[in-house]
Formats: sequence, C-alpha cells, structure tokens
Amino acid sequence: MNIEFTRDEYRRLLEIFQIADWVLHAHKTDDDPRTREYRALEQKVFSCAKQSGFEDLIEYVPELELLYPTRQFDQESPVMQFIEEYDDGVFWDQLAERLAYRDLIEAEGERGVEKMSNEERFCRIDEVCEMYMEEFYRRGLDRLRLEE
Repeated sequence: MNIEFTRDEYRRLLEIFQIADWVLHAHKTDDDPRTREYRALEQKVFSCAKQSGFEDLIEYVPELELLYPTRQFDQESPVMQFIEEYDDGVFWDQLAERLAYRDLIEAEGERGVEKMSNEERFCRIDEVCEMYMEEFYRRGLDRLRLEE
C-alpha cells in the first residue's frame, strides 16, 4: 500500500503522532510493551521527515536510539495547546464524576449503589456531576478543601 501526502498533510501527521505519543507515554517512566507497535509506526513516519523537507522538525537522539520532534517543532506546533485543552477538560470532568460517585456511596452505601441499575446509577451521578460542574465553572477550585 502506498499513500501520498502533501507537505502540509505530512506536517499534520507529525503533529498527530506527537499527540498520540503524549497520550501513550507522557505519564510513564518505563517502556510499555503494549505501545511498542505504536512507537515503531511513529518511528517509520518520523524517518520520512528528512526526505519530506522537515529535517528541522525531527531529530535522531542517539542515547535513546529513536527519532523525536525537535525543540523547534515543539515551539511551532499547536500540539501542546490541544493537549492542554484536552487535559483541562478531562480534569474537570473526572473531578466532578469522582466526587459525585463518592457522594452517591456516602448517601446510599456501597451495597445500595451496587443494587442500582446502571441507568439509575448513571442518572444519580449525572445529577450531582452537574452540580459540581456548575460550582467549578463559577468558582474553580476556590471552595474545594480537605476536611480533617
């Protein structure tokens, strides 16, 4: 199979791989065997950078024996803005959902929650999530405190 990309499309492909790499590896300190095939594909795509005229965006890092985006690529690319927007949304959603689930267990007990249908549990959590999201929208984390 052969796929041809314009110069702009190849640049976007590099950016997409940078986003994927962030999702797969940003919070890991060790090599994850589950992501090796993804890393191999990324390396294959990165290896075409020079012939595509993007040698300033991808560089070989000998210590790691891998190709990586350069500092220039990081500075010019909108990728980190996309990642930060995504992370911000996930943060608020997860915070509200986890607090709502905690509140539901406090109100109904673990057994009570286990006995609920998926639909009832989802609706109850969703109601409380909306309350938390409204609070976070208005005040951020200003009123969020740990109690002793």
